[in-house]
Amino acid sequence: MIPLLRAPVSRAALRALNPADRSVPEGEPLSEASGPDPDRVLVVGSGPVTGAGARRHDDALPGTIARALADRTGHGAVVEARGAQRLRLHDLPALLQGARLQRFDAMVLVIGLFDAMDGAGLRAWSRELHRQLDAMQRDGARGAVVLLTTVPPVSSVARRRTLAVALADRRVRRVNRVLSRAATDRPATGRVALPAPEADAPIASAAWYERCGTAVAEALAPLLAAQRQR
Repeated sequence: MIPLLRAPVSRAALRALNPADRSVPEGEPLSEASGPDPDRVLVVGSGPVTGAGARRHDDALPGTIARALADRTGHGAVVEARGAQRLRLHDLPALLQGARLQRFDAMVLVIGLFDAMDGAGLRAWSRELHRQLDAMQRDGARGAVVLLTTVPPVSSVARRRTLAVALADRRVRRVNRVLSRAATDRPATGRVALPAPEADAPIASAAWYERCGTAVAEALAPLLAAQRQR
C-alpha cells in the first residue's frame, strides 16, 4: 500500500508546503538589520527558505528573521539563505558546498518534508541527521548554535482529509520526533515549530513569512544569548 500512496502524498505536500510553482526573489538571498556586533545566521533547507512567493528577500525569511532577531537581542543581524526545492537530508552537503560555515554564529535547518514523504527509515535518517549536524557545528564559527525546525502537518493546508493526507501527517510526526530528540540530545541545539499556514496568513504570503521569521527569532535569541556568555 505504501508505494501506491507515496506519489499522491508527495505531490500534495509539494503543492501545499513547498510551493515550487511560485517565483522566487531575485538577487542575493541576504538581509540585514542594523545594530551593534551583529549575529550572522544561515538559514538552509527547502520550503520557505527559497523565498517562493515573496517579491524581495527582505520580505522572505532572511528579512523577517533579521528584523525580529535584532528586536529581541539588541544586536544587529545578518541573515543569509541557501534553499533548494525538494531537498532531502542527503542533499545537504552539496547545498552547503562553498558556504564557508565558519562565518556563521547560528544555522537554522529547515528539513524533513520530503524525507517524510519518501517514508525514510527513522534509524538511518536519525544517524544521518546527527552526522550532518556534527559537520555543520564543526565547520561553523566556534560555539555555533543550530536551530532545527519541525515540519507543519500536511493536513493544515490540505483541502480534503484523505487517506493520503493522513499517511503524510503520520510520516511528518515521525520525522518531527527525530528532530525534537536531536534538539534535546545535542548541545547548543534548539527546535522550533514553523507556523502552519492559516486563512489570514496563507502559504508563501508576507504574513506567513513574518510569522515564520518571528517564530525562528524567538527560539534563536536565547541560544545566541547563551553563546555570548560562554
